Amino acid sequence: MAESKQTPRQKMIGMMYLVLTALLALNISKDVLEAFLLVNNSIEKTVSSFGSKNEQLYADFRLAKNVDSVKVKPYWDKALAAKILSEEMQGYLDSLKTLLVMETEGVEINIADTMQLVNVSKKDDVDNPTRVLIGKKEDASEGKAHELKLKIREYKEQMLALLPEDKRDGFDLGLETDDVKTEGKTLNWELHNFYHNPLVASVTILSKLQNDIKNAEYDVVSALYSKVTKSDFPIDTIAAKVLPQSNYVLLGDEYHADIFVAAFSKTRNPDVYLGKLNEAGNELVTISDSLEAQNGMGKMSAKAIGEGFKTYEGMVRMLTSDNQYKYYPFKAEYIVARPSLVVSPTAMNVFYKGVENPVDVSVPGVASENLEVTMSPGNRISKVSSGKYVVTLSNDAPRDIEVSVSARMPDGSTRNMGSLLFRTKYLPKPHTVILGFDDNRRLNKSMIEQIDWINAKYGDDFVFNAVPKVLSFQVVILNRGGDIKVEQVSGHRLPSEIKRTLERLRPGDRVIFEEIYAKGADDRRHKINSIMFTSE
Repeated sequence: MAESKQTPRQKMIGMMYLVLTALLALNISKDVLEAFLLVNNSIEKTVSSFGSKNEQLYADFRLAKNVDSVKVKPYWDKALAAKILSEEMQGYLDSLKTLLVMETEGVEINIADTMQLVNVSKKDDVDNPTRVLIGKKEDASEGKAHELKLKIREYKEQMLALLPEDKRDGFDLGLETDDVKTEGKTLNWELHNFYHNPLVASVTILSKLQNDIKNAEYDVVSALYSKVTKSDFPIDTIAAKVLPQSNYVLLGDEYHADIFVAAFSKTRNPDVYLGKLNEAGNELVTISDSLEAQNGMGKMSAKAIGEGFKTYEGMVRMLTSDNQYKYYPFKAEYIVARPSLVVSPTAMNVFYKGVENPVDVSVPGVASENLEVTMSPGNRISKVSSGKYVVTLSNDAPRDIEVSVSARMPDGSTRNMGSLLFRTKYLPKPHTVILGFDDNRRLNKSMIEQIDWINAKYGDDFVFNAVPKVLSFQVVILNRGGDIKVEQVSGHRLPSEIKRTLERLRPGDRVIFEEIYAKGADDRRHKINSIMFTSE
């Protein structure tokens, strides 16, 4: 098994984590809280780095599958299962972090989900994290920490079941959840890790578990990959291969590719010919060029002239040890496109529920009419014009939505061009606007008389094209003598009777618009802020 090795950075973070958890028993000083923030940030960066390391392992695995799919596919399928299990655990730990921030700060989940730990005001709060993670029972059996422990144990069992049988004995995934002996007494895992800990410490422990999940994923996939290493491939799997530096080439650049016979000796160079294959694809009908071969590879270069899909084919001729020639056909394609600037702030990839979301979709080198755009079941994406689409989500849409794009090739086949994950959110709560003002203020009587209606709008920093609507409100008119007039209004316009009352205001009289209810563009109902005007 290719075991994961801790980097010096990981070892340093681990040491800091142990020291800080020990300091928690002494006090919760500002310095300790700040140190936990530092460790949590470092762990999160390590998780991201480990994710890149894992993706490289999957890329190597995928290459092995392409060389010998029959042998590798059973192990590849288990590697993908390990990836899915690990992503589910990562998502569950993320949801726990969000829940802790939401319960501690007293904010809505959509705010807690995007709030950075450094901006949380109650980082030292121990009561709410303990209530959520430990619960009311002394053994913590009703808290979220107990649920987490069960999920970790289930995850370990499922991951170990994916391993080849000869790898399972003694395979250590870490993620221990056993009881812990400390200071002469035994504590269960939940109490040892999460009882009476400040929020910042509990979040850091969850981040550490995410790092451990990434590590466990790498170890399991490495063990599976070790069963299909290239040295095991039999010679009878030999085939001509084309390895381009990139299948996407900008207009004016060059396309480069290595063409070689896989798993064959590099000491004997092949002959590589470009030309036209017959319909069966097993014989070279015409030869247009021959390529220079180095270290067993034919070196392919072509000037990128003209946009669109480019194809080429040919034959590799190899001399065997018994002085006989064997022939291996190949076909390949690439895309030539004009240089273009693409700015994609993935942290802002958001679809709003209950409204139409405009989306532009394009693939350089592929005509818009040859694209097929789909998304997660239960939601809808509709094409409105060339390259322009509208995404419509229901209010009960899941947290994440995936948009996938495939392209119809010149030969009639369909190719997957990738997908992108979008976070879904509710529209923000609107606020009240009267005469362009959204706060209390003193106004000239003549200005107050101009009030015909009250409006609701989203914040200036919300650029999405959506308009909320006021459903009802209450007007309270309070004069200097203490007389009060209260009117309930349906809709957003002021009735003529109230308008006449406003015309009789004197300096010092107050007009209060309250109990204002508005419907968002997504049909969600909100109670929004009151506004008071004082007549001058």
